[in-house]
Amino acid sequence: MSIQRRINLSFVVIAVPFAVNVGIYIWNNGRASRSADSLRRSIRRELLFADVREEITVYQKQMEVMSQSFAGASAPASPADIAQFEQRLRTTSTQAHEIEQLADPGMRADFTAFAKSFDELSASWLVFYRNIGVNPSVAIKELAMRSEPLSQKVIQEMLPRVLAEDRARVNTATQAYFSDNAFSQRVNLAIFGISTVIAMLVGGLVLRYLVRGLNKLKEGAEQVGHRRLDFRIDLKTNDELGELASPLRHARHGLARLHDHDALGLLARGRRHPSKDSRCARRLPSPGPSPGRAPAEPRPSPGRAWAARPLAGRCGSAKMRAMSAYEIVRPVWRSFRAQWLARAAAHVKKGGHAAVEHEDGAIDMLLGVDAGGKVTELGLWAILAIEQQRWRRIKGGPAAGLATCRVRPKFAGSVLDWCDRDSIHEGATRVIHLDCLDCGACCHDANVVLDEVDFDRWREAGRKDLLGRAYLKRKDGTITLRFAPSGRCQNLGADNKCGIYVIRPDNCSAFVVGSEACLAAREDTLHLRDGLEAPPDDGG
Repeated sequence: MSIQRRINLSFVVIAVPFAVNVGIYIWNNGRASRSADSLRRSIRRELLFADVREEITVYQKQMEVMSQSFAGASAPASPADIAQFEQRLRTTSTQAHEIEQLADPGMRADFTAFAKSFDELSASWLVFYRNIGVNPSVAIKELAMRSEPLSQKVIQEMLPRVLAEDRARVNTATQAYFSDNAFSQRVNLAIFGISTVIAMLVGGLVLRYLVRGLNKLKEGAEQVGHRRLDFRIDLKTNDELGELASPLRHARHGLARLHDHDALGLLARGRRHPSKDSRCARRLPSPGPSPGRAPAEPRPSPGRAWAARPLAGRCGSAKMRAMSAYEIVRPVWRSFRAQWLARAAAHVKKGGHAAVEHEDGAIDMLLGVDAGGKVTELGLWAILAIEQQRWRRIKGGPAAGLATCRVRPKFAGSVLDWCDRDSIHEGATRVIHLDCLDCGACCHDANVVLDEVDFDRWREAGRKDLLGRAYLKRKDGTITLRFAPSGRCQNLGADNKCGIYVIRPDNCSAFVVGSEACLAAREDTLHLRDGLEAPPDDGG
């Protein structure tokens, strides 16, 4: 499953509880709205009932006063008084019908009956009010036959019953409102908590998966950067992380193969390593260039303990000479006892290399690092020359920040031999001049291991003849270049130029001018210890 699908699935899983939460919120909100509407109508009915009851009480008292004064000489009511009384009755009737509309379905019949009875009572009171002082017999008949029975029915029976039912409804609506509101809050809070936990759990699992995968890729990249090729990237997934891990594995395998073929066996002479006591010169297993051709321009960077630049041509083709002659600033080796570690660190910080000898006979390399915290290029090739890959940075003490590597006992004599070689030179660095066209030492008696990449390059260039037995030899499943009986590479011309420079093997191009491998090849082949100073430019 790809990372995109994992993330999409995570969003779906997170969205489902939130969708449920929204649905429940809408449902609870509907319940709360209905409860709130019922409470609002109940409160409105309560207020209207108070007004209607007060008005009915006033009307009843007014009718009693008028009936008691009826025996005397009562003047008829003026049209304005009749209109005002009629308007008051109509207002009260409107309020009664509004109460009917606000009533719940279960109690609407009682409120309808109450409003209808009040309308009949209002009509009877209006007939009495209009005929008093004008038609006494009609007024007395209306009061006795209709007004009194209706008023008793409305005021003493219906109004108290409806009012009691309404108050009960108000109490029920109030309790339902607060109950529904509390239930809604609890449900919303619970769903929100569950949704949050699920979201955090799913997000945490996805984040953990991504972080673990990225950390493994980071660790793998750091291991490759430190040339530690004996590790495995344990990341077997069918997603983007797996796709990133695959080329990193291929790179590790390629570098490991190149390291095995190149740094630890490319130019191995098969000679025995000297002992620590002899400290004699030895041929280090190391990669070598194809001299005699225009070598690739070195790429020094800030913080490196070496620098190289082409020198001006001296003879023949000035352009070719300029490309093959280099001025190398290489670190000078010094040996120090362990108690003088501070002095060793000072020497390395000035650009040199140091061998720190312990009382038990163990030896540690002390090497400089560049601005990025990596071992300098010549320091790295010194580590590879003693068939090692691992190094570490010192965290504390006078050598804090520098790189160190424990030297195996069989290489102790070689490292101390480097210190003896450089003991005649002052300072932490030394400038030497090398010309690959004048040298060609690394193209003699070398063990150039070949790979399928080299064979494919030769086939594409139309040089299938290089694949024959005349140029190749096989031993124990390994294919190497076949050298002439004299020890000279068959592709090396008399002018020290490589005849297949453009399509040369990868192990021939992986070479650093001025490295310990280069100096050892010159010493073994040309008997030149540490190289010679370039002669002055004659302008040729």
